[in-house]
Amino acid sequence: MKYFFAPLLGMLLLHVSVVSQSNGETVVAKPGDGIFSILRNEGINPSAYYAAFVELNKKDLIDGSELRVGKAYKIPNAPDSFKKMGRLVTMPGNDEKPLFGADLSQMVWKSDKLKDAVYYLISEDLASNEKAKTFTDDITKDLAKRLMQNGAKVYVITKLSDELPSDKMETAQGYVDIINKRFLKNRGKYQRLLMVRMNGLTTQKRLDVSIYHHNSSEDGERLAANIQSVLKTYHQNQVVLQNNTETFDDRESLFLAKNMLPALTLVEIGNQNEKTARKKGFSVRPDRKALAAWLTNGIFKDYADLEIED
Repeated sequence: MKYFFAPLLGMLLLHVSVVSQSNGETVVAKPGDGIFSILRNEGINPSAYYAAFVELNKKDLIDGSELRVGKAYKIPNAPDSFKKMGRLVTMPGNDEKPLFGADLSQMVWKSDKLKDAVYYLISEDLASNEKAKTFTDDITKDLAKRLMQNGAKVYVITKLSDELPSDKMETAQGYVDIINKRFLKNRGKYQRLLMVRMNGLTTQKRLDVSIYHHNSSEDGERLAANIQSVLKTYHQNQVVLQNNTETFDDRESLFLAKNMLPALTLVEIGNQNEKTARKKGFSVRPDRKALAAWLTNGIFKDYADLEIED
């Protein structure tokens, strides 16, 4: 019996030791701060890491839990913190930093339904318009937040337009280099690439949303179909002439699909006009949060369907 408990005890002690390690960062307590608020501001789940914080800082706590104003406190190592689960990667340069800053304290852990899933998000504005860029960036950031709050790791890849070459294919190659490098680091996990592309201004009351995939990508097609399924649910009164998801044929998308390791699905958003209205996709209101929510639900469905198949 003692031979059974010895290794078990060793594993438990190792777990406590790892959890109690500091990530090397410290935070100075301000008036009104508590352990919960400090952890939330760092994007760390207080319920999961409260004990680790106390263990790291027990010598500097009042009555075992109260903070001293002006004192620097060690932050526990939390691999699943929002700081580490949401990353903003800029190109050129491959610089990486937390996706969210001041917003961290407002984020909450809702579920782990996307645990071990990794998503790469790219937003593109073909109209070269500041309003359209803000629109797609807001959708992408809101989508990232929703995915992270349900356990996913998210990389948002953005480009510094002033420093990038005008050649779209060079930009596409930059995307490939950044994403494939991180794909290999997360090998063995469910990984998908979603590109949100805006091809017009956002001045009208209705927008066209179409979903594309590569014709030889089963994973990309399945995610596209699941997103479209959710859109159909919320727009049951629409007669969508293009019932199936479409395959893209533009040079940049084909290059990305053929060279990316994760499967690519493209969501294209554009102004509705007489030529495009009701011809394909969905007619939706220009509501950023609603669009992000529909995309999130499509991703949930895709991940759940894959788990059922497995």
